[in-house]
Amino acid sequence: MYYDRNAKLLPIIKEGETARRRKGKTWEPAIVTAQHTAPRSFMVTTPDGTAYGRNRRHLLPTDESPPVIAGPPIDLLATPLAVADPLVGVTPPDGGMPSLDSSNQCSPQQTRPKCTSSGRTVRLPARFREDYIMN
Repeated sequence: MYYDRNAKLLPIIKEGETARRRKGKTWEPAIVTAQHTAPRSFMVTTPDGTAYGRNRRHLLPTDESPPVIAGPPIDLLATPLAVADPLVGVTPPDGGMPSLDSSNQCSPQQTRPKCTSSGRTVRLPARFREDYIMN
């Protein structure tokens, strides 16, 4: 056949071999865990523990040391933690709660121009400014 004249099979990757799997434009480390039932396909595991099925052309065999694969997640809620006692009987050094000054309080009728989410100030058309009260 004319279209297959220069086609060659890629070498087979064995189980447990380190490789890099193609993810977009980058190559990420992985370990070949098994040969898939589909032709030229392999199951690979990434360092975060996710298993992927990849075609042989998306795998690049390497001589790197195998990446550390994350095990099952540890349930941190199952192990009891030592909880520190809250501060009981401790009073602030000035003897009480600080009082609020009346000069620091905000006035409830503070008028600010309305702004859009992009930051522009909302202005009413001229025909509505004098005749109507808009809130």
